[in-house]
Amino acid sequence: MINVDLCNKKAIVTGAASGIGLATATRLARCGASVAMNDLGTNEKLGAEVARLKGEGLEVYSAPGDVSQPESAAQIVSPA
Repeated sequence: MINVDLCNKKAIVTGAASGIGLATATRLARCGASVAMNDLGTNEKLGAEVARLKGEGLEVYSAPGDVSQPESAAQIVSPA
């Protein structure tokens, strides 16, 4: 299992509500990164997975949107 110190690092993972994207987001967060989890806003699994990982004490955030659409992608990565 990969285990590196990613404290003070940030990542965005697309397709993070399930499968490889979810596994990637989980591993990054468990290594200490702050992870923005992206998936389509219509995917109900995203909120549930973000809540589950937050429940484990991990620093994850929901970042819904469609990265195939330039305006949506820009909105996902723009500062709040």
